[in-house]
Amino acid sequence: MAPKEHTGPTVTVYSVEDDSPSSADAINSSVTNGQEERKRKRQKHQGREAGIAPLWVCLLIESRTDVDDSPLMVPRAIEVTGPRPEATSGTPGPELSRLVAPTAPASSTPTAPPTSQTSVSSTASSIVSTPAAAELDQDAAPSLLRLGTTGGAQTMEQMAHDISEILRQQFLLHFFTIFICLDHIWLLRWDRAGLVVSEPFNFAEEPQHLYTFFYRFASMDDVQRGRDPTVVPASEAEVKVMRSIDQFDSAWHKTQYTATMTAGWPIYKVLIPEEDVISTAELSEGRKDRADSELSEGRERGFLVGKPYFMSDSPTGRGTRGYIAYDVAEHRLVFLKEYWRLDAPTYHPEVAAGDVLDATGGMHHTRAQDFFPDPPPKHIQYRIILKEIGKPLEEYETSFELMSAMYCCIYAHMKAWTEGEVLHRDISRANLLMYPYRNDDGEIEWLGLIVDWGLCKYKDELGLPQVQNTRSVRICRSRVTDD
Repeated sequence: MAPKEHTGPTVTVYSVEDDSPSSADAINSSVTNGQEERKRKRQKHQGREAGIAPLWVCLLIESRTDVDDSPLMVPRAIEVTGPRPEATSGTPGPELSRLVAPTAPASSTPTAPPTSQTSVSSTASSIVSTPAAAELDQDAAPSLLRLGTTGGAQTMEQMAHDISEILRQQFLLHFFTIFICLDHIWLLRWDRAGLVVSEPFNFAEEPQHLYTFFYRFASMDDVQRGRDPTVVPASEAEVKVMRSIDQFDSAWHKTQYTATMTAGWPIYKVLIPEEDVISTAELSEGRKDRADSELSEGRERGFLVGKPYFMSDSPTGRGTRGYIAYDVAEHRLVFLKEYWRLDAPTYHPEVAAGDVLDATGGMHHTRAQDFFPDPPPKHIQYRIILKEIGKPLEEYETSFELMSAMYCCIYAHMKAWTEGEVLHRDISRANLLMYPYRNDDGEIEWLGLIVDWGLCKYKDELGLPQVQNTRSVRICRSRVTDD
């Protein structure tokens, strides 16, 4: 949920792309008619920059001048060494009084920083999980947070909202932000496992930390800044083919597919290794032929996607989003679902080959959990391609369609339990779908489909404890050093 008074970040840093808003103001001395080129780009993005900003943001800087508005514990030194206006009675003037933090609950009392000099990649101090965004709970907040004030809570909600919007519209594995309050600075790193917050440092006394961060950030490539390397912009030819599709299973499919090409949402190509694609025959047999996998090793299949059909609004957690995608190789529409699954024995991927790999063969996974004294399981990026594109059960047109779909879903789950001893555990209207097929007379009928088995458990696992609160944001802190 967005904060009530959302004003946006203090400073937004854009990547310079040929078609991004920032490129209109980029310095390009090699272009002879540079002034005309920049003017043209400004006019192109005029009136819609705010709407597409999340598509191009690479760094956010949030600043507050009042400690009451800081969601992070401001060092006491800032309160007693801040500017002192002249006072006539020997007591602090009004400006100094404004800088002194209000009395905070015992749970927000700052703790001493770790005594050992550790880098930002090492284990942080003790921490507990904190509910997300609008559900922030002061009693559960770690000592680095100060959410007892309305301003502090609203600032944290605003930052979470901004990050959520960026993660919804970009393909990112992690994201960096900076928070400033008076002359102290915090460096933040977000991923699906939680938020890592550095110890604050005084910019006036230790400016080298910020200089080092900006230098290293500017020296990094897009992947190091968090860009998902398995997703690339679609070519003009591919976009043209995607827009030319005019054959659909139903009017509903046509409407939903058209919505994926909404203005302001670029078309991307999601790359999936050829050996990860499972045919209908292999799925029926329950195995994938090794010979076929070796022949397709190194090759990739492309799936074109636009605006998501649905997407999560949380900056942490599973981050589920689904797309009605175009399969470039098979020239057909499919459904592509992406989320971050827990790497735990009792959490089962829906298809074993769905984990996303990087160029070296390692899995895309979160790092925030490594900073906790008792690390929870990491999250692994996961994708699955479905041939069936189902419409919500609630959009049935006749009672016969509804009853037929419900029968299919109930029967499917009965078979999963009696033959596979698997319990879905997440039945909801969003996970009960209808998909069309043509009967022997060539008429379209609708069957029921149960999807999203990511939280299922086998019968012998039902008594085991849950390893994570699925609606929480975990926050930890880390030291900043000169290394």
